[in-house]
Order: sequence, then structure tokens, then C-alpha cells
Amino acid sequence: MNFGIIGFGRVVESYAHAGITAAGGRVVALSVRDQERARALAERYAVAGAYDSAEAVVADPAVEAVLVASPNPLHRAHVALAARAGKHVLCEKPLALSSGDAQAMADYCAAAGVQLHVVRPWIFPPLAGAFRDALAEIGPLGRVEAVLEKRAEIDPERWRRQPGHGGDVLFELMPHCLDMVRAYVGEITHVAGASVRELRGWGLVDTVTALLIAGEGVPCTVSVSYALSSWRGIRAWGAGGHAELRQEGAEWVVAVNGRDVRQAMNRYLPQVRHFIASVRGAEAPLADAAHGVRALEVIEEIRAASDA
Repeated sequence: MNFGIIGFGRVVESYAHAGITAAGGRVVALSVRDQERARALAERYAVAGAYDSAEAVVADPAVEAVLVASPNPLHRAHVALAARAGKHVLCEKPLALSSGDAQAMADYCAAAGVQLHVVRPWIFPPLAGAFRDALAEIGPLGRVEAVLEKRAEIDPERWRRQPGHGGDVLFELMPHCLDMVRAYVGEITHVAGASVRELRGWGLVDTVTALLIAGEGVPCTVSVSYALSSWRGIRAWGAGGHAELRQEGAEWVVAVNGRDVRQAMNRYLPQVRHFIASVRGAEAPLADAAHGVRALEVIEEIRAASDA
């Protein structure tokens, strides 16, 4: 499948381009705002089409599907461009900055007859199967923690540091924690409480902890931060012991009762492979627009709980 990429930042250079290639896809077009940088990136990554606009990417006849990896406030507009051009879309999280916008995106992609998926790297095989086996070994579950914390330094001039641009941890990190809880525990039924804080003095939310109830009444703590020391993954305690799925650099680790299984893997690879299969009708979508909408609904509930 031929992909066009809108936005070619750190995530694309670090993971997405290689993941698309490893999954059997081919990047045939890219866009960034500066034409000179677009040409340089295209030369570096052997991409035929180098553009300075999203409109040009979706108009390229070689493009079959689009990865939207632009800044969060632009996701809705760029998904709309791709849908109008008849291109299937894989969109970085968050799908939008509100659940209402995300639902509108889902609606117009459905009307255009194209699939809209949201990036959810923690839920795909082989990691998902291995961790579900670990949970079965320790079940029934008593409590769960999903954590994405890292001591981040973000350039004050970058869009993520600008208030209102969706660069805070609620939009950048919380969707991953919610994905883990929903995939491995069950749907989130209640936000019991939340703390939303600014520890770094940046003028945006950088640390959030929330208590959720999911699945069959399992209490789940989710914690995300740009200010705290790094840990990335999900931990579960049950009647039969303790299990973890965590990321350590390029390695993913599934641990159960002290036994570790490690695997080095590009985090985009399983999802891109699934996206291609889903578009071709071989697999039912696991990360469709409804998942992105629901994540934003829960984020809005977390923010409301913190204000209560």
C-alpha cells in the first residue's frame, strides 16, 4: 500500500516511516510546511513526492492511504482533506481536541467510504496476546495501573508548549493509558476522581492522575507526566500474582510473576500491518474512529472530575 505522510516530525522519523516499510507499505509522498525541508526529507528517505502542503499529498495519485502526523490542532482538517480525496487514514492520537470534533471526523470518513484509524501501539499482537495470557495467569484482577511518565524537555517555541494546542499530557500521553486499560481490562465505565496539575511552570498541564473503574468493576489508576521519572506500561495485580507490559527503550517486556519475555519491535509495525489488512477487508478494524472518540470522551470526563 502506498502512503502519503502529512507532517514529518520526530515520531515519523523515529518510528512511523520504518514501521510502514517493515509492514510492506511504501511512503510515496510527504509534506512539511517548508519546501526545502520537504525535499531534503524526501531525498533522505527515498520518497518520490515532496510537498509543502497537505493538499498536495492527498492529491498525489500514487497515494492510497494517508498517515496524519501533523500537530494535534490540525488533525481534523487534514483528515477531512484525505477523506474528500478518497484516501484511507491512519491518524496519530489524539484524533482531535474534543470528542465532538472526533465524532465529526468519524462521520465524514464514513460518508466518504474510507476507513479512519487512530494510532494505538499498545494493543496489537504479538504484545497483546502475550499480555492477555499473563493476565489470565494472575486473574481475577484486583487493581491495575497504567503509567506513561517521562522527564521531558520541550522547546518553548514548539507547538506542544503553546496553550490550547493539545500538547499537554491529557492529549499526548493519556490516550495511550486509556488504550491499555480498555484493551486489557475492559471499557471504562466511570471516572471516580482526578488530579490535573502543572509542575513545570510551562502554563500547560504536565501531570495527571485519575482513578477509573473498568471492565467488571476493576479499579484502575492512570498516571501521565512530563515531570516525573520515566516508566511506560501497564501493571496488574490479581489473585494469582503480578503482571506487567512495559517499554524499555526499543524493547517491549511482558512479565508475569518474575518471568520476563523481551522483544525488540518497531511500535508502528503491528498497527500498520493491521491497517493495511483492514483496508483490504482481511481484518476487522481494532483501532477505528470510535476508539478515538471514546478516548476523548474519557479525557473530558477526567478534566471535569478534576474541576469538581
